[in-house]
Amino acid sequence: MGDFTHLILTRFNVRVAASWSDKALDPTWLAHRFELFETYCVPPMRHQTVRDFRWLIFFDAQTPREWIDRIEAYRDSANIETEFLEAFDEQLWRAAIARHVDHARPGLLTTRLDNDDALSIDSVDRIQRAGAQHGHGFLVFSAGYTIHNGRAYLVHDDSNAFASLYEPAPAQRTVWCEQHQRIRDHSDVAQVPDVPSWAQIIHGRNVSNRVRGRLLPADGIAERFAWEPTLLRAPGPAALAIDRLVRCPLRSTREWLIGKARAVRGA
Repeated sequence: MGDFTHLILTRFNVRVAASWSDKALDPTWLAHRFELFETYCVPPMRHQTVRDFRWLIFFDAQTPREWIDRIEAYRDSANIETEFLEAFDEQLWRAAIARHVDHARPGLLTTRLDNDDALSIDSVDRIQRAGAQHGHGFLVFSAGYTIHNGRAYLVHDDSNAFASLYEPAPAQRTVWCEQHQRIRDHSDVAQVPDVPSWAQIIHGRNVSNRVRGRLLPADGIAERFAWEPTLLRAPGPAALAIDRLVRCPLRSTREWLIGKARAVRGA
């Protein structure tokens, strides 16, 4: 690996000033989110082909002990380190991140990962190689999957929620310095065309995520994330044809309209 610290950053349930964040300590919300976390997010992190990284997970300081004990079960196998914050305040999380940076290394590589999503088992390797190749700046692997009801859809997103930032260690801006939807607009972003390397899980409690992309056969996808094979089911020829001819074009039109609306709001 290059001469840098690599931190995977996950905000698990630290509360922010958004109405939905009030659920962050709710036992029902925590049970549902831990089920997703343990089913989809943890397995590929335990089986990464490169192990020189730290997975830094941020919890609300009032998180009940029973949930913290569940995280502890994965600490060593998934390179997990934890931080407990009173609020998702920039000064607090920056200070927390600084405690995990190896200052003997001149570089810092940080990667976003939501607690209900996943990186493929070779993602750490791919991210670190890309960082060493492209140098300082944002890294975006545009190809990934959305997963919904056991079906996988191939999607390309040039400003997705799995971005990374490679920078000099003293700077410590981290990938959280910018909303991921705006990363594509930076002059220092490297778009990395590669095999699909992430998966966004679509479930009933997503805040804004939705099914995107083209329906795929399920062959080999679960293995790339170290998931149980039964998590994905293969669509039949008729389902693939209907998706290709009807549903995928409709989704593409919807995404185009959403993009135009965002551009108008941002103008």
